[in-house]
Amino acid sequence: MPDTIIAAYDGSAGARDALALATVLADADPARPTHITVTSVYRYTPVGDPSVAGEYERLFRDAAQERLAEAQKALEGREDTSFRVVRGTSAAEGLHRVAAAEGARAIIVGGSHTGTLGRVLPGSVTEQTLHGAPCSVAVAPAGYADADHRIRTVGVAFDDSTEARHALGIAADLASRFGAALRIVRVLDEQIVWYGGYAGPGAMADIRDYVRETVREAEASVQGVDDVSGVLLEGSVPVRLAEASRSLDLLVVGSRGHGPIRRVLLGSVSARLARESACPLVAVPHSDVPGEGDAPDADRADAPATA
Repeated sequence: MPDTIIAAYDGSAGARDALALATVLADADPARPTHITVTSVYRYTPVGDPSVAGEYERLFRDAAQERLAEAQKALEGREDTSFRVVRGTSAAEGLHRVAAAEGARAIIVGGSHTGTLGRVLPGSVTEQTLHGAPCSVAVAPAGYADADHRIRTVGVAFDDSTEARHALGIAADLASRFGAALRIVRVLDEQIVWYGGYAGPGAMADIRDYVRETVREAEASVQGVDDVSGVLLEGSVPVRLAEASRSLDLLVVGSRGHGPIRRVLLGSVSARLARESACPLVAVPHSDVPGEGDAPDADRADAPATA
């Protein structure tokens, strides 16, 4: 059975960026087929007279179907592709439900076109989709549909935590799929640098040596990628990672290490990167091992949403 990714589509310029990134990710390796489910979510909560409410819902559903027809035309001829219209209490809720029902590997969304071209500036739907998603979420920067789609270098933010090692595994898999180089980016936080300077040159040297060793160990752990190297930077973590994204074609970040298992939970670093990364950003769940109280959503993706 092929992998599945969900491409969010609402007819906007950002949705076209998401569709472009979805096809890039899905078609990376012909030997590993990936199914794309292009999903258009319409928001509707039934109120009042059921007969009147049903008519209003039909109008919303038809409008979503018309938007989806644009995506069908854009992907005409591509195999392993399906299209569906889903009702949701919000666009994010509908996308999360489809992803859970289909066991999707990722949800692909677009950023905002209201800011600088080439930057990921999420609007509310993008932010809501990132928070609490049951799988990885990839965000296409504004203008990605018209950009160079080649993935030659994949980067991963790394801090030697369990979540960072999980993100490293996903980044290595993506690099392998694309035949791309992998850059392991470690940033010494400015507070650590300040402390090292306060404690003396020897302390800072010891800190750098320790961190370099963790990066070397991370490099050695990667298999199936020919070109792997580590990068050590110092300063504000989100600022330096955003700067590093300018020389990357894809940046992978992990979730913060608490909260529901197998959910994307953005911390301050990943949330800021979602707004400032110059390349597509992939935010991964903080664990892929089910835990107590985190059973997958059993609802059908096309079941009526509750109020």
